Amino acid sequence: MAATTNTSNLLHIAMFPWFATGHMTPFLHLSNELAKRGHRVTFLLPQKAQLQLQHLNRYPHLITFHTLTIPHV
Repeated sequence: MAATTNTSNLLHIAMFPWFATGHMTPFLHLSNELAKRGHRVTFLLPQKAQLQLQHLNRYPHLITFHTLTIPHV
């Protein structure tokens, strides 16, 4: 059965995972699944994590990385 995409049903989703690789990687896999279905995703993460995860972004036209500045504690 072929799926049709109705643009009025598409979402723009913000992903804000805990800042640890073991949390961000599954969130990015979920983002890829959402993007595969046509949804736009904004993924919030630190700049260093973006460099580490960018190669896992399978839909760069739908998944946008938005870097956050994390203050040193």
